[in-house]
Amino acid sequence: MITAKMNEKDKMRILKKISGLSPKKQGSIIFNGFVFGALVMERELKKNVQSGILRKAYGKGFLARSMSHRIERSSSGITAIVGSGAKNNKPLIYAAIHQTGGIIRAKPGKILAFRIPGVARTKSGKAKRTKSDWIFAKQVTIPKRPYLTVTLNENRKRAFKEIVKAVEKQLEGK
Repeated sequence: MITAKMNEKDKMRILKKISGLSPKKQGSIIFNGFVFGALVMERELKKNVQSGILRKAYGKGFLARSMSHRIERSSSGITAIVGSGAKNNKPLIYAAIHQTGGIIRAKPGKILAFRIPGVARTKSGKAKRTKSDWIFAKQVTIPKRPYLTVTLNENRKRAFKEIVKAVEKQLEGK
């Protein structure tokens, strides 16, 4: 999961805009701004998982659909958490292995079994799906596909702009 906190410079920029409001109203405005920023990250994560970084990882879209966000308040500030199962704190069991890469090993005396969709070429060269093939192995190496950090790095500025825009819109409606 991605955990995003605002740096001091950005925090001061926003606090300057809302300095005349009550602390409760300030907290509410910043919280709502974080929701918009988190939604940007969630949307981009789903895109990266479905058609970007993990497009070669075959599946039915469960990982993309598991992307969500939650906003937490604490004495140190507001934190946006975005990723697989962020909303209910129940990430998909395989979400982390795609981010970090690693080896999945069968339990002693057991074997891993999984299906890979078959792809064949027609005479014209077009790809055509064929019957899925079963693969059996004692271990499988999953390559590192850092979809979380790539998404965060690519969208950090955009998410912050959404936070500022949301704060400004709320101030207009005081």
